[in-house]
Amino acid sequence: MRRASYANRKLTDEEQKIVKEKYKMIASFVRRNRLKPIDEWESYLAQYYILAIMKYTDYEHLHQYGIEAIIYQSLKSAKGNYYSKMYRSKRRPEGGFLYYDEQDGKDAYISGFMVEAPPIGVEKMAISNYIVYDIYQEIESERQKVIIGMLMAGYKKVEIERYLDITYYRLQQELKNIREMIGKFYYNQYE
Repeated sequence: MRRASYANRKLTDEEQKIVKEKYKMIASFVRRNRLKPIDEWESYLAQYYILAIMKYTDYEHLHQYGIEAIIYQSLKSAKGNYYSKMYRSKRRPEGGFLYYDEQDGKDAYISGFMVEAPPIGVEKMAISNYIVYDIYQEIESERQKVIIGMLMAGYKKVEIERYLDITYYRLQQELKNIREMIGKFYYNQYE
């Protein structure tokens, strides 16, 4: 991907002044969004903070907004991009993430700079896997089984369309049929 022109230069004196004045926005953003560990998030977001200021000074059309709004949106976007990268199936280990406390009960947090998600109990996971297996066995269409498998593996709908060589409309119809079948399965099981 091509980098923006402002990303390949040094900060001007005006930009350095803004960086010093507004730097507390990073700490405020981290606290407001309850991101932990705090110091790692602050160092991760610092580069996006600086790029936001450079973008603001380079592009005149952004001057209709306050610089705080541009910085906030850039930090919000960086946080979202981080989480979307971590949720991609190629970055998630098959067994899940290992969580542990780094401190002795005081203000403990999940160690590592990973996606925070509540751990799932073994019993709930086993029941969930069993239900998914039963639903999978109920499906008669091989195409629908492939769609479910690819969705569970983290493929996007566009990738599924290309792999199966079907249209967007056809995929939506298949997903609708799958949802109806799952609804009937739950209705029959728990009635």
